[in-house]
Amino acid sequence: MSPEIIDTVPYNFKTDIWSLGVLLFEMCTLSYPFKGDNIAQLAMKIKSGKIPALPIQYSPEINELIKQLLNVKAEERPSIN
Repeated sequence: MSPEIIDTVPYNFKTDIWSLGVLLFEMCTLSYPFKGDNIAQLAMKIKSGKIPALPIQYSPEINELIKQLLNVKAEERPSIN
């Protein structure tokens, strides 16, 4: 769930970019980038923008890409183009 969806902003393609970041993070770590005991706690963690570090075997470039994809400001995420 992207930060803007949590804030009830209508869906747009930047939400898909967020989802791509979540999937890429999960593929690298085999875990979720955000965890919570309930939906409210999960929403707070998503909106905080704090992303756990990837394991050291991953390059700085993939780390940076995931940071960009999981930017809490939708307008600052990369576009699909």
